[in-house]
Amino acid sequence: MTRNTCTQGAIATTTILLAGLAAAQPTFQTAAPVPTGQRPGGVEFGDFDGDTMIDMVYSNDVPDSVSIRFGTGAGMFGAAVNFPTGANTGPDSFAIADFDQDLDLDVAVVLKNINTVAILTNNAGTLSLTGQTAVGSDPRRIHAADIDGDGDADLLTSNRDSNTVSVLTNTGGMFSVTSTLAAGDRPVAAIGADLDGDGDMEIIASNNRGRAVMVYTNTGGGFAAPVSTGVGPIVRPEGLDSADLDGDGDQDVIVALSDDGVGFVGVMTNQGGMLSAPVSTNSGGVNTDSVTAGDLDGDGDLDVAATNQDSNNIGILVNNAGSLSLSSTLATGTRPERIVRADVNGDNLPDLATANRDSNTISIFENTTVGANNCLADVNGDGILSPTDFTAWIDAFNNNSVDCDQNGDTNCNPADFTAWIANYNAGC
Repeated sequence: MTRNTCTQGAIATTTILLAGLAAAQPTFQTAAPVPTGQRPGGVEFGDFDGDTMIDMVYSNDVPDSVSIRFGTGAGMFGAAVNFPTGANTGPDSFAIADFDQDLDLDVAVVLKNINTVAILTNNAGTLSLTGQTAVGSDPRRIHAADIDGDGDADLLTSNRDSNTVSVLTNTGGMFSVTSTLAAGDRPVAAIGADLDGDGDMEIIASNNRGRAVMVYTNTGGGFAAPVSTGVGPIVRPEGLDSADLDGDGDQDVIVALSDDGVGFVGVMTNQGGMLSAPVSTNSGGVNTDSVTAGDLDGDGDLDVAATNQDSNNIGILVNNAGSLSLSSTLATGTRPERIVRADVNGDNLPDLATANRDSNTISIFENTTVGANNCLADVNGDGILSPTDFTAWIDAFNNNSVDCDQNGDTNCNPADFTAWIANYNAGC
């Protein structure tokens, strides 16, 4: 994420009332599975070749590579173009951002077999391996966020077997580990979010065997000792996301919760920078692994989708005044892992996709919700277009949250400010 330093002309201050904010049950159309290499570790979407069409990128354990399928429009994709990461490196979880700030998307991928993060720099849709940084043992997930507040995207890895989180600071597109945080017993996820509202990012980590979520407050040059919040005696925390689920203006934490034979989504409400114990909702399956928050039904608040690995499905949980309830499930391939939310087909509705590790496919689900509010400019979801939505967009930008993305490329950067102006002036 890059911070917005540009200025724009005055915004018209007309207040526009929006219709159609009544809740609808989110519905999805399943596209044909997309074949991958063996054991895909994740999937993301963005415009990698600068043609304004959304492309698909995913990692393959075999052959060791990152693949791009370039978009042909309307949610369709061409043949895979493979970019090697090195023999027996085991590429897995990855993140995309403009790491070198040349206005295109790059890739940072975990090479789990050699405990490193590799940077693949983008040049007009061609990825080149430009750097590797050693991290802890068995890195499980990677997350991009501006942790040090200098305007570029840094990286976090959760290192399961060394019980640490690595903080990789970005300097001109090159990375070095500047902090190694003790993270309990078997950390499996770490994200950045501004929980205390002071403008910098805290680090939140899943302490899996410790059955707790840990928060490291950013002190503007380091991190305070973690504060742990237990998730309960029968579940363990897995994947994480952050979003303002209760609509009170701060970032809450969503956590996938699982153990033998169970699966839940937990919402940990932000209480002055501290997290409450999770309020858990049935995820619609077993062994819940990853979560993503977005307005799936178009009613102005943020819902949650979660992958259930042992049930081979995605659970759709709708939000009603900050409380989640299971709406439906979507059948995936075998062992779905990382879930992603993106506008794949350009209709301003959030679609879903997941990498299916044991069936070697990507599942894409196009959002077909009837009556959904497609008004991206109504960032605060109050049914009114007004200058308060500009304030809400700035907050979304600073927190790298879902409402920042105004041009549908799944990224949060200064181009989204221009897109928000256009969306606002177009009305809804």
